[in-house]
Amino acid sequence: MLEKIVAGVLPSVVFKSLVDADPSLTNIRLAELLAEEFPELDSIAGQYLWRWKGPSKDQGLSDENLDELLLQCFKDARYL
Repeated sequence: MLEKIVAGVLPSVVFKSLVDADPSLTNIRLAELLAEEFPELDSIAGQYLWRWKGPSKDQGLSDENLDELLLQCFKDARYL
């Protein structure tokens, strides 16, 4: 499901589409899904996602910041 990120879709877009499909998803659950699908990612990637200002949140990392930080994690883990 998250392979779209490796295909070039921005992480924030992928996560927003998941939340749109299932509004009960939390940032913590999204981070768990990310770790399950991409086990080589540094655990900091999950922490970035926890702090993301995703749908229905008023504070946190912007979409742009999340995308920049996560894409670097993907590069460091050699997924990109």
